Amino acid sequence: MRSIIKDNFTFIRNDGNTKLIISSHGGHLKNTFQTPVTLKFLSVQNYCAYGKVTRIPAMAEREFETEPAGTGGLTDYKLSNFEHDHYTSFLEVLGQGFDVVTIQKRTHVKLTTVLNSPEIHLYGYTVVYCLFCRVPLQAQYVKVF
Repeated sequence: MRSIIKDNFTFIRNDGNTKLIISSHGGHLKNTFQTPVTLKFLSVQNYCAYGKVTRIPAMAEREFETEPAGTGGLTDYKLSNFEHDHYTSFLEVLGQGFDVVTIQKRTHVKLTTVLNSPEIHLYGYTVVYCLFCRVPLQAQYVKVF
């Protein structure tokens, strides 16, 4: 296992893994983008995600929304640190074929920044599992799913 630290986020990976989990808090932005890889969202738009990274292998085939590579007009998200997942949780999913991206504390990064990083193509990720809330950034009321 090794970590690749970028400006505001970190890849935690095992060689040979082709699935990636983004574990973070999230809120949707107004800009849109075209995805370079298949995205599998594990929460519904305008709802919060509920669960830790260790639930992903069991949930992987029960995603709420899939966007194939090349799909355009997708909502971008502002991502920030999710403090409930810990190093031991990442070790558990690494052994099951999943790498993990975490956002560094007291920072934020756009989903598009992660998806357009060279590592996405360099490591041959075919699917990115998005484990973050998909709510407006200024939401007064948050729906929990």
